[in-house]
Amino acid sequence: MAPRLSILFLGLIATSAQALDQLDIPTAMQWYAPLRDRPVIRVGLAWGAEQSAEVREQDATLGRQGGFAAVTGRAWRGERSEVWLRTTGVDVQLDGDAQLPVTGALPDRLQDLRLGGFWRMSLKEGAVVGLDAEVSSPSDKPYSGSDVLAVSATLFSRIPTTGRDGWVLVLRYDTTNTLLPGVPLPGIGYQWMRPGLMATVGLPFTNIKWQPIDDWSFSANYFPIDAGKVSVAWSPGTAVDAPPGERGAWTVSGNLAVSYENWLLADRKDTDERLTFRTVRTFLAGEWSPFPGNRIRLAVGRILLREVYETDSWRNRADNRIRVDPSWYSSVELQLGW
Repeated sequence: MAPRLSILFLGLIATSAQALDQLDIPTAMQWYAPLRDRPVIRVGLAWGAEQSAEVREQDATLGRQGGFAAVTGRAWRGERSEVWLRTTGVDVQLDGDAQLPVTGALPDRLQDLRLGGFWRMSLKEGAVVGLDAEVSSPSDKPYSGSDVLAVSATLFSRIPTTGRDGWVLVLRYDTTNTLLPGVPLPGIGYQWMRPGLMATVGLPFTNIKWQPIDDWSFSANYFPIDAGKVSVAWSPGTAVDAPPGERGAWTVSGNLAVSYENWLLADRKDTDERLTFRTVRTFLAGEWSPFPGNRIRLAVGRILLREVYETDSWRNRADNRIRVDPSWYSSVELQLGW
């Protein structure tokens, strides 16, 4: 059976809850996991607050708070295949009086209700194939019209080669993607799995997780445009030769991340434009997972750079962009499984 891929890599190419950047709970970690009696219902809750900070070149401030609630459940399971469904509610409130130079004031609130799921099948040769799809409306007025609807879908496959290595293939379509929205984007990578090392290198993504000694690990990943993370983690009781995804009950990590969110404002004049939050942050996170499928995670960090812009292309953002001074933030995340 195909081993689990890194949660960090999957979180970048997955359809996951969009709220305060780092509060995502990726569901695609299940795409490649072996069929087994894991929790069939999962509930995820998250909340975070970002300190208000001065907007550069404006007499204004900007802060945010909010989070999401998500429910994922297995709807059907056969001998080699299964179907999962999920729903996620997102709510983000903006504080302050910041204004974009061209389009003006930012909305007071952003919300979304995401409906989706995935199907996957394990083939006799050990390969895995599947489809993940979702409909959402990330907007200040969700589901108020067709121009605030978003659709995403990902075809995925893992083809084993020798040992635990294998090819990873994806075809991603996302109408709100920062890189070429609405254009199907192929991805291909090769994954090496050795004791203490798991590396997936390809186009357009890269992910490496290295554990040189017991309890300590280093990970790094990147997915265009402007999505990446490096992390150093200490997890007592995690051996170098532990199976992928298995670790001790406690984990403490130091992280540096670049991320972005895309939203569709209801009253925008150009339907190709997206409101984007681009964030560079560093944070310290602590996580307790008493048993598989359940965890609580606390994070405290510093937003080093926050850019907000509304444009039809990430390459054309200078005329309608604001930058916010550094600020502090914190978040709490709870995941339960039955």
